[in-house]
Amino acid sequence: MENILPSLRQGPVLLEGEAREGADVGAPEQGFYSVTNSDGYFSLKSDRPISRLTFSYTGYNTVSLTPVEGSKNLRRVLLNPVSNLLKESIIVS
Repeated sequence: MENILPSLRQGPVLLEGEAREGADVGAPEQGFYSVTNSDGYFSLKSDRPISRLTFSYTGYNTVSLTPVEGSKNLRRVLLNPVSNLLKESIIVS
């Protein structure tokens, strides 16, 4: 049984517990991409089944989800900060 999302999906996408505008949302196999609005919601429409979604935002770990057949909504997607960011540096010239 193949995992399939209906053609329209909505969030919200949460970064550290808060909805965030501008998070990237994609269905890479189909070549469809979107960004979240000011409330963290997104939508993707396709005439083909969407079998995998990816969520990303600069400074946060990318999340890839394989939906379960028959699921109606993604209630929320949590993105966590990347833990290996550079520390503050002083540059002298």
